[in-house]
Amino acid sequence: MRGYAENVQVAVADLEDEQDVEPPQRHRAVDVEEVTFRNPAITAGQLEFVLLLNRPPSACAVMVPVGSGGASGCDGSSRRRGSGCHAARGPGGCLERCVPVERSASTYFCVELDRVTVAQLRAVDDGITPSAIDLVREGARIVQKHGAQRLFSFHVEDGISLSTLCDRWSRQRQDLGIDDPATGRWCESVVEQIITVTCGRFPVVAWSPFAIEPSKAIIPFVAGSRTVPANGGLQLHLYFVPMSPRPVPVTERMIRLEQMFHKNLSETPGDSIRLADLLVELKNDGRSRVPMLGEQSMPKFIVHRSMIQEFITDCVLSGERDVASLTVHDLLVESQSAAMFRHTFAVVDRSADMDQALAAMNVIPGCQDVFVTTDGTANGSVVGWLTNTMYMS
Repeated sequence: MRGYAENVQVAVADLEDEQDVEPPQRHRAVDVEEVTFRNPAITAGQLEFVLLLNRPPSACAVMVPVGSGGASGCDGSSRRRGSGCHAARGPGGCLERCVPVERSASTYFCVELDRVTVAQLRAVDDGITPSAIDLVREGARIVQKHGAQRLFSFHVEDGISLSTLCDRWSRQRQDLGIDDPATGRWCESVVEQIITVTCGRFPVVAWSPFAIEPSKAIIPFVAGSRTVPANGGLQLHLYFVPMSPRPVPVTERMIRLEQMFHKNLSETPGDSIRLADLLVELKNDGRSRVPMLGEQSMPKFIVHRSMIQEFITDCVLSGERDVASLTVHDLLVESQSAAMFRHTFAVVDRSADMDQALAAMNVIPGCQDVFVTTDGTANGSVVGWLTNTMYMS
């Protein structure tokens, strides 16, 4: 095995002309555009072993011996074989390698700290201190990037410091009249993550979005680091990841049954609830509507104060009814809007989130209320209630 190892070392030395690759893999990739066999004892199998050793860890590289002689199409010189593929011929035959192409799935920055800054951060290791923050803001440089201009809406040049990048972004927002505290802390979050990763710990990514858009937020995330042997520095992988905000379960926001102002018609029949008394009760409590439930707390109606007032006004104008004697039963049976009372609410189950409840509400014209029931149907028992006003904040 010693002789084999020696041959492997020679083979590494004989690799020439490293091809340019994507930035995230440049530091570790070995690609063969031209391979010269100076040691005739080296076989194609040994060369394959060397290439495997030097394969980028995250790459989906495929290296396949393709036989020998003209049957494989080799002519004794390096030759491009398809997109990103190269072939090299040696005494033992041909070896084909398909070069992986890496692409970031989101905006990517390679942030580099020099050797001195890294040493200072690790020597103190007092956590997130003002001095550590200043070191990173001034010492961190953007050395590689992908999709930066599309995200920042200005050119981000190589070598720019993190401090300059954040200051330029802040000035741009001021010029545009944007003052959103929810998106103002992303740079602080990046600095804190860089300090944590540099000191060898796992960062806790704070909810500090770079931007908030409909149904998504862009969160900066330091995914890892790599050393730079050439200068003793450290490079950190910073991604701006589009994420759906955490779904808020309806059970966290709903008004629970025991807290709901409602009327249970199985316990208090509608013909015993006078509309005049109900109006006073709604007005005194500052409420605009009242849910009406049935047996086993099943949802039946949503009665709005405006509907009660309209019904009473109609009765007054017609002169046919004693307003003081009007009841909820009269409203639900005789009102011109009687059919609406049964169709102005949606129903979801306890596993739904607030977005799903809103979608259910929007399906029904004029709907402003959602009941949360045990089985997600109108035949289930009500456990909570959501109103349209909960989506206005």
